[in-house]
Amino acid sequence: MTRKTIGLALGGGAARGIAHIGIIKGLVEHGIPIDYIAATSAGAVVASLYAGGIPVDEIVEIGSNLTWGNFSRFKLSRRSLVSSKPIQELLEKHLGNMTFKDLKIPINILVTDILSGKGFALNDPDLELGLAVRASASFPGVYEPTKINNRFYFDGGAAFNLPCNVVREMGADIVIGSDVIPKVEIKSMPHNIATLVDRGLDILLSSISEYLAKEADYVVYPVTERLTSFSVKRGAKLIELGYQCIQEHIDEIKKVIEAKQ
Repeated sequence: MTRKTIGLALGGGAARGIAHIGIIKGLVEHGIPIDYIAATSAGAVVASLYAGGIPVDEIVEIGSNLTWGNFSRFKLSRRSLVSSKPIQELLEKHLGNMTFKDLKIPINILVTDILSGKGFALNDPDLELGLAVRASASFPGVYEPTKINNRFYFDGGAAFNLPCNVVREMGADIVIGSDVIPKVEIKSMPHNIATLVDRGLDILLSSISEYLAKEADYVVYPVTERLTSFSVKRGAKLIELGYQCIQEHIDEIKKVIEAKQ
């Protein structure tokens, strides 16, 4: 009997997206195949490394040693505060100029068209992966929009922060979502504008993710602590949170998969 295919939807969340590495590591160790991935923002970085054929242990090493220099470079302009070029350079360092047609696993990278306001899945066979990921992770107002084929794109989280519906449309029979926005109550008011904005965005993105999660068969929430979008240096901790999340939920995940076979 032909087995049912499994798709993984990796949500956005800036630094918290590093937890997706632990999610993939746990699924792989438990023999759960990943046939399709749809990913947004930081999730797109992790998805690309895995779909590009980088061994999981090597991705863990990469994620444990990331800095903000891997995600941004100061470039003040009328449209942005920093450049997202380092995100593209990070992917090129590990994958070269790989395009979508070179991937080991089909993936869709989610972006938002800045002119139409609509979300799109980037998957053109000849499109460079690093450029697509850069567009998906380019948060408006911080990064400049990324131009691809005469269109301008920014962060896919505005439309698809947890793209469960997209990976279902790719052909996945079973959809597992990974939402890295912390579902926690904070004990006091944020002390500065950066953490206040970060908290506000988390609340907005959670609402989007909650709606899109309805398309999944199972959703995991690995980030159970108040870690902000800026917690890049907590990479090892975030990976461990993702890994432990799978250990805690693997029986339920396997039951969902078995029920669909």
